[in-house]
Amino acid sequence: MRNLKVITFQETYNQSFDREDIFNLIANHVRDSYSMDLLYFHPLEPIGNPVDIPSEKDFEEYYKKILYEFESFLVEREIIVYFLFGGSKLFDSWGNGGDYVIKNVKILTWNTFLLHYSGQSLIKSYEKPIEEISINTDFEKLFFSLNRHPRNQRSLIMDTFCKNDLFDFGTISWNKLSNEWHEPYEFDCWEENRMVLDMIDKIDIIDSVNERVDFNTDFLLNNRCLFNVVGETMNGNLEVFISEKTYKNFLIGQPFISVGSLYHNQQLTNLGFKLYDEFFDYSYDSCIDVRKRVVGMVQNLNQYKYVDLSELYNQIKEITIFNKNKSIEIYNNDPYIPIELITLYKNYSNVFDDNKFIKMECDLKYIFKNKI
Repeated sequence: MRNLKVITFQETYNQSFDREDIFNLIANHVRDSYSMDLLYFHPLEPIGNPVDIPSEKDFEEYYKKILYEFESFLVEREIIVYFLFGGSKLFDSWGNGGDYVIKNVKILTWNTFLLHYSGQSLIKSYEKPIEEISINTDFEKLFFSLNRHPRNQRSLIMDTFCKNDLFDFGTISWNKLSNEWHEPYEFDCWEENRMVLDMIDKIDIIDSVNERVDFNTDFLLNNRCLFNVVGETMNGNLEVFISEKTYKNFLIGQPFISVGSLYHNQQLTNLGFKLYDEFFDYSYDSCIDVRKRVVGMVQNLNQYKYVDLSELYNQIKEITIFNKNKSIEIYNNDPYIPIELITLYKNYSNVFDDNKFIKMECDLKYIFKNKI
């Protein structure tokens, strides 16, 4: 049997900033192993490009040469390199959709990994089976919105809240100012200020790579808000990435409305979930312009400012229960795990199970229990 080496993002995090790019870092791992296949395990994040080209480097003069030298190395030794990411679309080194450009390199995508990550963390935090973890349905406000990182789309959501006078109808956190993040934003309406709700005692370590911050607080289940307004991690048009910000809602029975990448909500239906089609107009999901997607999402919410929250919940309750059951079904027997990853796990389960960084993220043995 061939040998496999598994490395994770945590193992490369500090090193990657000392190298020119992640590609050279991974390539060196492969060369050091010489004759072993390699899997770069990073499904916590959206599809990455392992051969991002530094702006100061010319592709023809630099990258084309080292990429195909690496390809020759892999082909000559019959080595396969796998990259595992979250997300559901691929793009190559030029940023176009399509297959990867190097032979013997395969990109695997697991768009439901963060459902497992969310489920296992919820069970650990609340110390009860996922079936028993549910929100308080004695609603007092229309929505809540939790914002750890002030990404541009989330800043736009906040500005659009302001323009629609929605702040009084929701409970909102804004843990970091946009000029403290790498996406500074000029607000038209909202006077930006820090608003910390449930993480006030952890705000100084919330972004530390050395701390395991638990985001499953009492507030998550007892905020008494009807909808969770989710500004997803990604907002582009080439990739779809569903994060724990969306998946947690299914698992805890929380109604929500979300905006993210192009066709984000359509992808949820592709996974078997139901949308609140009778109550929200999801046409915003297909807008090429992310600003129009955000405005469309907030306009949907805005129409329910003065409704009876309990009555509205009763109308959407059946869909919410369906989605919770569907999420548990996927959690217990996921049909969306890449076939090649299942094969790798079958052949090298000890390599996966012994990796301390993977064990920090998930219990793969449980996830694969119906696959091996």
